[in-house]
Amino acid sequence: MQPNNNQQKPKKPFYKRPVFIILIVAPYALMTIIGIITAALNYEKPPAKDDFSAETERNTTAPRFDVKVVGNSYADPTSRRVTFTVTNLTQEELTPACSVTVDNPAGTYNGYEYVTWDEPLAPGERGYFEGLIIITNEGAAYANQSRVVCS
Repeated sequence: MQPNNNQQKPKKPFYKRPVFIILIVAPYALMTIIGIITAALNYEKPPAKDDFSAETERNTTAPRFDVKVVGNSYADPTSRRVTFTVTNLTQEELTPACSVTVDNPAGTYNGYEYVTWDEPLAPGERGYFEGLIIITNEGAAYANQSRVVCS
């Protein structure tokens, strides 16, 4: 009996064929190697911690405003009434711009507002703000911490 020549060998799965390896895997590996080399060549060493930068100098300048939070009271389930004063400590007229943050110790309930004055404060003059800060998730009863930063 003669063997049947019509039977064909079973095909290999596509991921075991040399064409797949050459066309798919090789370019991916090549691009990965090029990316690593490019990243290594463009790497910049961060400055040493002993270096003095402009940011360090900026933090040592005298404050321009004295801010005192006068009150942080419950208004309704969604808002707190925050009051604070701002005093101009410089020898020139300045218009304060303040960020007001109210939250609870865990940070679950919080609110944020940005406040500016319509007119500048004279040297030594005190400005007063009172307003409602909206608190997330109706958590005004719990948001009893307030911070005000003016620049």
